[in-house]
Amino acid sequence: MALTQQEYRLNPEAVDQIAGGIQKFLTDAGLARRDALRLRLSMEEVLLRLMDAPAPPKSVMLGMGKRFGRLTVSLRYSGESFDPTRDGGADGDWSGRILANLGAAPTWSWRGGVNSVLLRPPRAGGRSSLFYLLLAVLLAAAAGALGGLLPEALRQSIDTLVLTPLFDAFIGLLNTFAGIMIFFGVCTGVFGIGDTASLSRIGKTQLLNFLIGLVITAVISLALARPFVRLGAVTGAGGASQAQQVADMFFQILPSNPILPYLEANILQIIVLSVFAGIVLLILGERADRVRALAEQLNVVFQTMMEYVCKLIPVFVFASLTRQLWNGALAQILGLWKPFCVIVALDALLVLLELLFVSRCVRCRPRLLLGKVFPPFLVALTTASSMASYTLASETSRRKLGIAPRLFDFSFPIAVVTFMPAAVVTFTVMAYCFAESYGVLVSPAWYIMAALLAVVLSIACPPVPGAMVTCYGMLLAQLGIPDEALVLAVTLNVVLDFIMTGTDVLMILLELVYGAHQLQMLRHEVLCKSE
Repeated sequence: MALTQQEYRLNPEAVDQIAGGIQKFLTDAGLARRDALRLRLSMEEVLLRLMDAPAPPKSVMLGMGKRFGRLTVSLRYSGESFDPTRDGGADGDWSGRILANLGAAPTWSWRGGVNSVLLRPPRAGGRSSLFYLLLAVLLAAAAGALGGLLPEALRQSIDTLVLTPLFDAFIGLLNTFAGIMIFFGVCTGVFGIGDTASLSRIGKTQLLNFLIGLVITAVISLALARPFVRLGAVTGAGGASQAQQVADMFFQILPSNPILPYLEANILQIIVLSVFAGIVLLILGERADRVRALAEQLNVVFQTMMEYVCKLIPVFVFASLTRQLWNGALAQILGLWKPFCVIVALDALLVLLELLFVSRCVRCRPRLLLGKVFPPFLVALTTASSMASYTLASETSRRKLGIAPRLFDFSFPIAVVTFMPAAVVTFTVMAYCFAESYGVLVSPAWYIMAALLAVVLSIACPPVPGAMVTCYGMLLAQLGIPDEALVLAVTLNVVLDFIMTGTDVLMILLELVYGAHQLQMLRHEVLCKSE
């Protein structure tokens, strides 16, 4: 689909024509009608603000098509710097940037006297990536079965010359970009919070609720998943020695130099550096505007780079699974049923506890509340995309849950990238099960580290396809689990991605109901009305 451009004189008739053309283009490209309509309205609002600008442009250039495989819609107009994507209020700046990074809102830039508004919609869903991953698994299974028919020398040669180098190359690519990507993502998130002047009430309440929910989830997961695994404990250490191990763990979070954390993929030290840098940029304010702009741009650059790296995941899965099957790791692969069942059971329990808690707080029948949040959950479950459920979740929150639109518009985008309790469950259970499979000895410090990593990684996980693979790699490396476990995590994630996304969206909506109740931004008569 070639990129086409057409110039329009800026007037009400042209606004209707441009908006209609954008909606048709997005619908024809496979985007859901709800999402295409929402993005049409976003671009229409941009054009209306342009018409109301102090010095409105006489014409705009509309571009539509594909660029490097991604749908692209652009508006360009000459003149002084003017950003029509902002609504003039500070309340939605941070969440608006998150939506833009997710491809659910337009972004603006100005260079050389030309303003550009760019929209890169999210893909219609995760089904194409799922297809290639499933194909890789099936091909690996076939290659593993045929491997027994090959001469031993030939099999070892293929393993040494092809499969092992592919495995090492992918691990190297992950280590190259993952730490830097997470650094800029967390750093921009920290100083982005400070840009929202009205964060004092809505933002702090919601973020505190999210953080408390993640910590509680980690504790519940650690406690309830422990009986399902047999872990070898570190022996010969008394109470004082174990206390020293815990103390050493916390002191080791502080990096000794600014380079080593990235070389060792030490996620906690990277987080410390990124939070410190974000706080400093927040304190400096306008004096560091250019540095902050550069950090935001680098964040987008490295997220995009990682997105392209993660396109190689099917190749990695094929090579790694074939390699493991040839090396007699079939029992470990078949053993994935246990973490899968434990994760699904804990996710269901988590939803049940949250549902009962929220329904009691807002005095709404659990069955009625579950019925109202179920449709967005179903969309997220079947597409493995939180943003695919955004439009339906927005309509549900307003018309069925009674949540104030202002609260949803601010909180949902932030929750999508910071509140992933199902990911906490997955990280915790996988840490347990892989430690059991590979005979990793654990200590009290290991348990604390596992819980801390589960919470931190769920927050720091960047909103790009394949980002969970990055987090799995860091989790395993930090807990002393061999790299070979990464392919097992990726294989299991093929199915878990859908379950986690659906669970997270459902939990987000329940948390928003609770937050709206706390902030007195909930219409109880709408929430408790039977459908």
